[in-house]
Parts: sequence; structure tokens; C-alpha cells
Amino acid sequence: MTLRVVVDTNIIISGSFWKGPPHTVVQTIWSGDVIPLATSAMITELRTTLAREKFAAYAVKANQSIDELIDTYAAIALVVEPISVPPNVVRDPKDQMLLACAVGGRADAVVSGDKDLLVLGSYEGIPIWSVTEFLAKRQSDEGHSEPS
Repeated sequence: MTLRVVVDTNIIISGSFWKGPPHTVVQTIWSGDVIPLATSAMITELRTTLAREKFAAYAVKANQSIDELIDTYAAIALVVEPISVPPNVVRDPKDQMLLACAVGGRADAVVSGDKDLLVLGSYEGIPIWSVTEFLAKRQSDEGHSEPS
């Protein structure tokens, strides 16, 4: 079964420009091993964040086009309708969009490095995993996959 995951913008950006565990998550997305879920607001957030001047230099060093990165992610992501999330669920109101996407898209998990989200552990039965937890789960699933 292919996991449907909501991946926090910071993981996508970090994994696109630097090596390490977030890079492995992004490679998992690009390879089609998971189905990334997003809302139009999340794609707009990615576009707005990457428009900051500091990311232009990182993109050049990584030999990437920011527009191409955004367009590729937007093409791969399954855009879903978010479900309203009560404002008091998470400390940072910007994190609500990830939870709203997860519930609206019936995600299998949320992947984030945000402590405000990770402290929840789960929301509406959807686990909130760190990058390390996600990668461990993927490795575990690959070792125990069932025949199709």
C-alpha cells in the first residue's frame, strides 16, 4: 500500500537543497514511493517561501530551478480539500493547514520537524511523525511488504 502523507514545507525545502534525512524523504516523494498530499494553500506557501532571496543562492548551488522544483511538487502532489481544524488544536496557527490537509486527504501520516506538531503525536487518528520516524516506518514496511 502506498502511503498518503502530508509533508511539511520545511522538510520539502530542506530536503531539496541539503543532504540528510529530509533529502531522503524528498527522494521518496520524487520516486513515487509515497503519495504527497497538499492543499492549494500549502503549494502557495511553498512558492512564497522559496521566493525569498536566500533560497535563490541555495537553488544555484544545488543546480535546481526554484520554479521547476515548485512545478514538479505541484504536479506530483495530490491536491485535496482541507477540513476545518479548531484553532486551539496546535499552538502555531500556520500548522493548522497541515492537519486540515491530513484529515481532508485521509492521510496515513503527517511528516514534520515542527515541535508544535510532533508533540501532538497524532490528530484525528493520523500519526504525526518526525523525519526519522517516517524513514524508520518506510524501512520497516519495505522489509515486511505483502505480495500484491
